[in-house]
Amino acid sequence: MNKFFSFKILFIALLIIPVIQAVECGITPTDDCIVTQSTTFNQGVYNLPNGLSVQGSDIILDCNGALLQGNDGPRSGITVDSGNRNTVKNCQITNYIIGLRINTHYNTIINNYISSSRHHGISLYLSDYNIIAHNIVTNNNLDGIEPSNSNYNLIYDN
Repeated sequence: MNKFFSFKILFIALLIIPVIQAVECGITPTDDCIVTQSTTFNQGVYNLPNGLSVQGSDIILDCNGALLQGNDGPRSGITVDSGNRNTVKNCQITNYIIGLRINTHYNTIINNYISSSRHHGISLYLSDYNIIAHNIVTNNNLDGIEPSNSNYNLIYDN
């Protein structure tokens, strides 16, 4: 096979294979979007079967009462899995495997309503020094709030 033919095949493959890139949520979240800067969502109901993630440090995600709905699939509603010192507040999260999953440190999770998760409403995994307060966590199949291998978390008035 000559070099020109190999180059043509590679070029065609690059055109055919879609470039998958995470999309910033902005004020109107879309499925599987990411939050990389402080954001306040528009109020409303959002069908997000793959949820969204918070990636970075010192980010405030204010859902402003928005309802994030899953489809009982294998994803979490909101995942905080990179950076530290993030805040998630004023969210309504329903119908995910885990409503809100935290895998980082020094976060504040406050004033959220999380229901109908197949497993846990809020899951902390290897996540220390977080504040989980003033949340309503109800009608989840396993624990409402599940700290696993996590220490020094302040969990109150939920």
